[in-house]
Amino acid sequence: MLRANGDGSVIQPTVDGTQYTILREALVDGFDASPIQVANAGDARQSGAAYPDLIGISGTDTIGYFLTYYPSTAPAEFQQVTTLTTKTPAGGDDWKNWTIATAQTSTGTAMFLWNRGTGALHLWTGLSVDIDNAQLTYTPYTLKSSDWNKGATLTLRAAEMNNDGVPDLWTVGAGGVSTAWLVSNLTGSAGTISAGTNRTILTANHAWHFTDAVEGQIVTTPAKDAVGSLTATGSGAASWNSGDLFEPDVLLDGVNSTLTTAAPAVTTNGSFSISVWVKPNAAGGTLLSQDGTNTAGFKLWADAGDSSWRFAMSRSDVASPVWDTVSSGAGTARMGVWTELTVTFKPAVGNLSNMYLYVNGRNVASAAHTTTWNAGSRFRFGSVKTGASSVGSYFKGQLSLVQAWDSVVINPTPAGHDLTGDGKPDIVTADSSGGLFLRPNTGHTGMSTFGTPVKIGAGWSSWRWDIVDWTQDGLADVMGVDSDGLLWAYPNLNGAPTSTLRSQIGTGWNAYTHAAGNANKDPRPDHFGIKNSTGELFYYPNGCCKVQVKTSGWSNSRIYPVDFDKDGLDDLISIDTAGDMWFHPNTGQAGLAMFGARKQIGTGWGSYRVAIADIDANGLPDAVAVDTSGNAWVYPGQATINWGPRYQVASGWSTTAVKVIG
Repeated sequence: MLRANGDGSVIQPTVDGTQYTILREALVDGFDASPIQVANAGDARQSGAAYPDLIGISGTDTIGYFLTYYPSTAPAEFQQVTTLTTKTPAGGDDWKNWTIATAQTSTGTAMFLWNRGTGALHLWTGLSVDIDNAQLTYTPYTLKSSDWNKGATLTLRAAEMNNDGVPDLWTVGAGGVSTAWLVSNLTGSAGTISAGTNRTILTANHAWHFTDAVEGQIVTTPAKDAVGSLTATGSGAASWNSGDLFEPDVLLDGVNSTLTTAAPAVTTNGSFSISVWVKPNAAGGTLLSQDGTNTAGFKLWADAGDSSWRFAMSRSDVASPVWDTVSSGAGTARMGVWTELTVTFKPAVGNLSNMYLYVNGRNVASAAHTTTWNAGSRFRFGSVKTGASSVGSYFKGQLSLVQAWDSVVINPTPAGHDLTGDGKPDIVTADSSGGLFLRPNTGHTGMSTFGTPVKIGAGWSSWRWDIVDWTQDGLADVMGVDSDGLLWAYPNLNGAPTSTLRSQIGTGWNAYTHAAGNANKDPRPDHFGIKNSTGELFYYPNGCCKVQVKTSGWSNSRIYPVDFDKDGLDDLISIDTAGDMWFHPNTGQAGLAMFGARKQIGTGWGSYRVAIADIDANGLPDAVAVDTSGNAWVYPGQATINWGPRYQVASGWSTTAVKVIG
């Protein structure tokens, strides 16, 4: 049993006090049988114990197999092992044929049960054990009565993945293929389980664990590449260090300490990923880089000016190149704290982000790097090449567990309103001349929320348009109604709408206000349309088949489909002609019952130019509003279906520069 330290960092089994051995005698049942499976039961006894119990399957072919409970009394210690009277989900005693996996949720322990032979999959929630009576109570749900991965060889793990309070499952099968399975719609005795995208578990091409020695100079004992053959040799005062979270690790003095390999670890004009655990003892200094002839192809460092983590890639192999740089933001590089940093790069063109910086697994910064070259020389730890024969920017602190891949191993989570592919919702504006501009979301706050505008279109002055991922490729597209009332979809190509691939998807929209979103469980986008002459509101599920959902009262309102109450269905936010803002909850029902009672969430919005998107990426929609003075504000959405205190994100957005926002 491995004990974590609670801060989210990697478990270190070699550190004293981290690893516990559970003796066989602690887990044998009343028949002297050992478990063939165990899983975390949490505190299913409701005893208030500090250490989690186990639940498992034990027995032999002679005596049969049982569901068994293992109460914990201390780390790696269990007493009063109890054979439960519980039957399998099928009502039998053939527990040998079932695989279990558990997760801890806000309502207690949940357990998945899978029969490989039949493909039956069940979920039991709210496990509660009565040790004295050997009874287990629970709430059962049938997810699949048969044929779920029937006959497959799978490893099951459970967790609450998507913050909806419902336990989910993931499987690892042949070839390291991992699949996330999301559970939903737990009603009555049934539920729904849906597969995510299959992903392959990728092994690093190079990995330096830095466990080669516990003390002494690295120049004497080099650091081996645990996967490849790139041994890292030390110079200066680089030394082995013990007694910290990662034991041992590499200690660098910030003066002349560095490690280098004889050959490159990645190809800097191809796809790559690099990760490192770092503990800086002083601001400044380069953690990792890779040499060209006159400069580095990339560098990762802690900036001394604002204590931020920064990742940069150079555009050419000259002594003073132009760098494309991303930053985690001021004050995020904390001294004396272990932090996991990951950087990725994938060649791309146009406005698409393709270089990313992750801090402790969180996507914090991205940018486009399109002018590439391959730095084909040494991989460096703790310094960077600054000229043809010079090295500098020495790092002061500790490094551990550096890994390098020749592929992108982590990708941003897709987000609505994201044109650049970095997982952050962007804003699009049109000026008075009809120029269309991308204002990329930087991931920062305040006046740094949006980056430099990039022109992505012209001739839009007579168009009405909105933003949605119509093509379902993870990139937001532009939907436009022209002066003839034709509705067009302009697919996103390299971060901009493209007319060469546009498709006509509707007619007669000159009499309607149009908006697109996703108001049902089908992944395909939907339309909403207000017939302004009558005030009727219509819904077009999956882009088809007009349905009336309101009979009047909507004339010339502005509408924004967005899931404000987080139930997986887009609601509507509207601004009426009086400037009042309303929230209309989606009930999931059809026709005139589609929207419930509206709630007023604002007044005085008539003069504001407004877009709705999750700018701060917290899962709730925000309002981006431009006032008559050209100041742009973000009103952060709150779980109470209201807006929090606004903060300014831009100025100078006059009606000349920003006539329309979306």
